[in-house]
Amino acid sequence: MKNFQVINRKSPEFIPEMHNKGIATEAVNAIIEWAFSSSKVKKVVAECLEDNMPSTRVLEKLGMTRIGTENGMINWELIK
Repeated sequence: MKNFQVINRKSPEFIPEMHNKGIATEAVNAIIEWAFSSSKVKKVVAECLEDNMPSTRVLEKLGMTRIGTENGMINWELIK
């Protein structure tokens, strides 16, 4: 399993009453922890729309680094 990718093209959406409760941060953090629990995973990548500030804040909080933009998307990575 040399090149393994988990790709989620559908972003979860929360009803307004659930915003700003840390749910997305907790969920993405759990995915990162799960990925890094494998010694074979060295990097996690993500992307979000340039104007999606809530997703940008989540990825920044979790220590991900912006590595560029392409087609209106911000590309992120977190290296183990």
